[in-house]
Amino acid sequence: MAATLAWREIIRGDAVNCFEQVHIRDVWLDRNQEAFGEEITRRTTRVYSVDVNDLPAVNLDVALGYAGDLLSHVLIWVTKLADDIPDDWSMLQHDIVGDIVLKSVEYLALEHAERPDMGAFYHIFLDWPLVGRGYLHGEIRL
Repeated sequence: MAATLAWREIIRGDAVNCFEQVHIRDVWLDRNQEAFGEEITRRTTRVYSVDVNDLPAVNLDVALGYAGDLLSHVLIWVTKLADDIPDDWSMLQHDIVGDIVLKSVEYLALEHAERPDMGAFYHIFLDWPLVGRGYLHGEIRL
C-alpha cells in the first residue's frame, strides 16, 4: 500500500499524521458529489488516512472541484476508524475530528495557494456514527 506523508502536526498534545493513499488518487469515490455546481469543469479525488498518537483515527475521502484551473470546491467525507474518536463533539473541550479536518483544509489550501478561486469553499460530510460538527464548512482562506 503506497502512502505518503501529507502533513504531520502536534494538535493539542496529540501527534497527528495524515497519509495520502497515492495509489488510489483520482479514482471515482462512491459518494454523492451533488454539491459541485455547474461552474466545476474538472474534478479530482484523494484519500487520506489519519493516525492520532500512532493509532488509526479517521479516513478522509476528498473531492476537489476546479473552475478552470482554480480550486473552487473541497468536499470531505470523514469516516471514523477507532472507538476512542468521539462521535459527538458538543461535550468536549476540543474536537480532534474538527482539528484534523481544519488542518487538512489548510494543507490543501496551501498546496493550491497560487490558484484558488474567489469564494473557494469546503464542506464536510460525516459518516455515521459521527454527528454534529455543523461548523465544519465555509470559505477557504489563505
